[in-house]
Amino acid sequence: MTEKGSTQPRVMRVSGETVTALAWIGPMLMLLAEAIGSGEILTEPVAGARYGGALLWLILLTIVTKAFWNEAIGRVSIVTGQNFLEACSGMGPPFSWVPWIWFCINLIKDFLLRGGIVAIAGLICHDVFGGLLPGAGEIQQQVFWTFLNFLLVWVILIAGGYRPVETFNTVMCLLFTLSLLICASFVAPDVGGELARGLVPRMATDFDQLLVMMSLAGIVMAGSGTIKYSAWAEERGMGLLGHAREHGRLTREQFQPNSPEEVSRMRGWLRINRTNIILTYVLGLIVCMSTFILGVGILHPAGITLGGPGLARELSLMMTEVLGPWSRNVFYLGAWAAIISTAISIFDGSSRMFLQPLRMKAPGLFGKVSPQVWQKLILSAMMAGSWAVYAFFPKPVTLVLIMGAIDTPMIGIMMVSYAFLGRKYLPAEYRYGKAWWAGIVLMGCLYLTLGVSYAFLK
Repeated sequence: MTEKGSTQPRVMRVSGETVTALAWIGPMLMLLAEAIGSGEILTEPVAGARYGGALLWLILLTIVTKAFWNEAIGRVSIVTGQNFLEACSGMGPPFSWVPWIWFCINLIKDFLLRGGIVAIAGLICHDVFGGLLPGAGEIQQQVFWTFLNFLLVWVILIAGGYRPVETFNTVMCLLFTLSLLICASFVAPDVGGELARGLVPRMATDFDQLLVMMSLAGIVMAGSGTIKYSAWAEERGMGLLGHAREHGRLTREQFQPNSPEEVSRMRGWLRINRTNIILTYVLGLIVCMSTFILGVGILHPAGITLGGPGLARELSLMMTEVLGPWSRNVFYLGAWAAIISTAISIFDGSSRMFLQPLRMKAPGLFGKVSPQVWQKLILSAMMAGSWAVYAFFPKPVTLVLIMGAIDTPMIGIMMVSYAFLGRKYLPAEYRYGKAWWAGIVLMGCLYLTLGVSYAFLK
């Protein structure tokens, strides 16, 4: 079987009957690892500590809407064999400009603001091991520990390939999810009433709460970085992405199905994609609810709002108050591992994403230097810039909240874009119905409205 306009055979290496979905869940768990660090470990405890259960409704809404959106991201990539930039460009105006907005925004986030995430690992190391620089103040010691954690992440990414990183993240996600669930189960009965009240949507009472709401909407279960799933799916060769890696990109005419058998096989891939998303977002929901419950049940009654040099110690209260002082180091180990896996996912995924515009606009750059080398150069620049910004502005909570606020309107734009890609760009055999399309457009408009309203009200 050949493609229209191509002499290369179309290769799809799996059908729904021959490989289970669990064998292909790695890219989704990479996404979960990215989310767990800044969103679930930090932003949700901040929300619970500062405002009790009031923002539970927003967390649940965010998880559900992003699950549907992420299924669309996977569907578009798997069916077309095209990455984010190529699919939006193929759709034409007005969607062809959306990826460039994403790249501009993520130039700020990935090259300047990611130090806030790695800094949490630095704070944990400083709290456990103390200072390393003779005569330096506490802030300088924490900045140095953050540098060492940046260096560790850089070595792992430079030395390893995609599959070892994926395996590492999978193990860390499962272990940390289990530890949080155990702790939250002790606290949940005491905060049931507060959580029930949080199911009713409430407007923000001040600008700080609006910033936290925007950060939750942007960060919970990953923000606009969700789009990196397509890059990881490409690394694994899922659907027509596997064909694209071997034979080159497909045009819109070429990814049209040629036979009922091909449609059946592609639907098998879509079932795998859907199953992976369900499993991953169930794990994400467990982590989200666990950290939020611990923030509501432990930090909020103690009057702890999270922030400043004592951030790591304050976060450790979520476990030590439940299991006793012995669990402090257990929490630190789990939190540190989750943060490191988050940083690995962010820098790995972002560096792969930034290869897309280079390949499209400057293909000559890859004549003598391979894509793998360019990716490592990009991630090195990201890490150097992010650490430098944190060194001059050592406020991790603020940096993370700013990232979430920046992401919220971008998520709205991208949701609307994928609604149209899923409805208009895909072959008719794989398109979404009108109800799904309308729902995603509505959710995208809500995210966009939340982001724009903060900008104007502030």
